[in-house]
Amino acid sequence: MTWLWLALASAFCLATADAFVKAYLTHLDTLYLMAMRFLHAGVLLLPVLLWWGWPGFPPAFWGWVAAMVPLELAAMYCYMRAVRSGDLSETLPYLAFTPVLVAGTGWALLGERVSTLGFGGALLVTVGAYWLNGHERHADGSARWWVPLAAMARNPGARWMLGTAVLYAFTSVLGKGALEYAPPVFFGAFYYLLLAAVVALGVLATSPRRRALLRVRPGVQLLVGVAMAGMVLCHFMAIAGVEVAYMITAKRTSLLFGMLYGALWFREARLGRNLGAGALMLAGVFLVAGS
Repeated sequence: MTWLWLALASAFCLATADAFVKAYLTHLDTLYLMAMRFLHAGVLLLPVLLWWGWPGFPPAFWGWVAAMVPLELAAMYCYMRAVRSGDLSETLPYLAFTPVLVAGTGWALLGERVSTLGFGGALLVTVGAYWLNGHERHADGSARWWVPLAAMARNPGARWMLGTAVLYAFTSVLGKGALEYAPPVFFGAFYYLLLAAVVALGVLATSPRRRALLRVRPGVQLLVGVAMAGMVLCHFMAIAGVEVAYMITAKRTSLLFGMLYGALWFREARLGRNLGAGALMLAGVFLVAGS
């Protein structure tokens, strides 16, 4: 069960990076925050890449990578928009949809299958997401069944995080495909360094104003980079040893870590309800993964 501990470590690192961004860096623009997470992590992972050496890769490897990069960049953009625009306790739980979606993308792209028990898990995820917005009321004070759905549609953080969940359902499976041709540690370092190069050229090189943001709280930015570097190494080592749906399910404990950060660090309200909803969503994704 080494993969499980690695997935949990990856989840904790991701939630920690989010908490530092939420606490100190949300005044920076979204494109810079996206670039910063890739850039610092990529630079920190460079020694791993240099130590490992450069193996040869077949064309199929580059096909997986080419499909991943634009989706990964789009996912990180959506993710940072979500973190900046809402409470962690009310946006992060929507990432629990990723393992449900991975059950489909994993089958379509890699032939990985889950049983019909996954439908029960999907239902629990849906109920959990509904519960997150269950405090919403109609204008006359009544708690009509459609009001939480309307609240979900109005919440920009929820919408951005749902978009992230959809994109990650593809990138996680594409990453598993690329691991058929590369060792996990090497690939994690190579992939994030590649993403760092892309965003440095596209986001930082074209904007002196954004380059100047590298000097804003550099210590905090470095801590975010350390957390992201740990996340990516643990992620790819874990996903190499188990089906994608299992690993992503365990990694989605990041939403519980994130909700705890939200309550303890940011004094976000309704911890009990949000944790209950998050736990229900996690129960659903464990059913999906175990089916």
